[in-house]
Amino acid sequence: ADQNETCSKFANMFKDQYEQYVAKQHKPGILIAGASGTGKSTLCNLMLGREFASVGTGRPVTRGINCYTDDKVTIFDSEGYEPGSATESEYLKLISDFVSAREHEEVPVDVIWYAISAPGARVTDLDASLIKTLKNDLHKPVAAVLTQVDVATLEQCDALREALLKTAGLEELAVFESTHAADIAIARARSLDALFDWTVAHLEQSRRDSFIAACHQRGFDLKEKEASTIIKEHVGLAVAACATPVPFSDALLLSPIQLAMLARIAFVWDLTGIKELAGGLLVNSIMPTLGRSIAGNLLKLIPGIGTLAGTVINGGVAAALTTALGTVFNKTCRKIAEGKLTGRAQDLSDLFDSDFVKNVIELFKLHNRKNS
Repeated sequence: ADQNETCSKFANMFKDQYEQYVAKQHKPGILIAGASGTGKSTLCNLMLGREFASVGTGRPVTRGINCYTDDKVTIFDSEGYEPGSATESEYLKLISDFVSAREHEEVPVDVIWYAISAPGARVTDLDASLIKTLKNDLHKPVAAVLTQVDVATLEQCDALREALLKTAGLEELAVFESTHAADIAIARARSLDALFDWTVAHLEQSRRDSFIAACHQRGFDLKEKEASTIIKEHVGLAVAACATPVPFSDALLLSPIQLAMLARIAFVWDLTGIKELAGGLLVNSIMPTLGRSIAGNLLKLIPGIGTLAGTVINGGVAAALTTALGTVFNKTCRKIAEGKLTGRAQDLSDLFDSDFVKNVIELFKLHNRKNS
């Protein structure tokens, strides 16, 4: 009964910490602009790794621009313009006015992806004027994205890039490439992975983590690095909490400091957004399993730590335990994400069972020896 109570407490504390962390996040706002038929919605879905419009909450924010949002990112998707029509001048005003009007909203336009169809092989005067207005007059980070490059020639792509870079005032414009379908890859340096890195670099820190988490299939190295930074922050908090020696308890790993760390790492990897973990499985099954393994095995599996029971825990022990738990959790999250990307079948409960705790114990012993 006591162990069940511990597991339930572990799961509920994790859930509370996760919800509190999500509530504090600042979502980035990304505007996707360009002519009609350039694949703006496809660009969004390819970057985020899912049919975002079908799972996000969509609503028109003004005529010609729809807003799609979830708990991590907001996409402003414009309907575009018809080249050579009377809508061209209207579109320039629509986009520039919209960007200006969003400045003081909770979610402003942080960056702009401007789509240009590679098979169309044309940069219109409106494309050039609007990009310059957004970049030079409104001082917004703008990336041009040549879309549908898989059905264009290399000559067409090179000509478009040259036309963009030669346009007055656009010599410093970042230009990337995208395909028209998710199952088509291009081995080029300026692909969507590069656009992902560019977008991260042009977001404020307060909005960066949310964007990294929102892109399910990209930036795994960056996600792991961000999670490592989180671990270091919480190691510092754990050490500070033990500046004055405290009575030892196997509830050390169940403290708000460690649970907040796990919640933040789960957010970075969007662990609760993975289909297999939806519907409360993470909280109702995996977290209790992890709590049970920790509570049941910690004292037995760490040689010598039993001598601390009933006495005190110092900063070194707290640092080693926090580092070990965070590091193994981070690597397990990456394994889940990579398995999802490649379609590998995984028993997620097993990933968080005995081997997980054994890895935590081994890493703890390594770090504890360093701190001794």
